[in-house]
Amino acid sequence: MSDWGEARTKTVTWHDPAISRAAAATMTGREFLEAMIDGRLPPPPFAQLTGAELVSAGDGVSFLSPANGTTLEVEGRALRVGRQIAFAEAHARTAGGKLVGHATTSLALLRG
Repeated sequence: MSDWGEARTKTVTWHDPAISRAAAATMTGREFLEAMIDGRLPPPPFAQLTGAELVSAGDGVSFLSPANGTTLEVEGRALRVGRQIAFAEAHARTAGGKLVGHATTSLALLRG
C-alpha cells in the first residue's frame, strides 16, 4: 500500500466536437478561434479537462503549405514552464511526414 493519500477524481464535461468541426469548415483559423473566445463555439474538450481558456488570437501562426482535406499529426511540447509564464511549440505534419505547420506560444499562468 502506498502513502499517496486518497485518490482524487475529476468530472469533465464537453460539447460535441462535431459542432466545432462543421463550423471550422466555413471559417478561417482566426475566425474559428475568435468564435470560441466570444462563446459562439464551445471550447475544445482538452480545455475543459485542463482548465485552459483561450482569451485572444492574433496574427502570426500560419501554415507552411496547404493541408486541405488531409489528416495531420500535430505534436506539441512545453519548452519551459516557469512560475508565471510557459513557452511551447507545435509542429503539424501530413501522414507522410511533410511539415505543413509550425507554431510557438507563450502563456501566462494563472494559478489558483
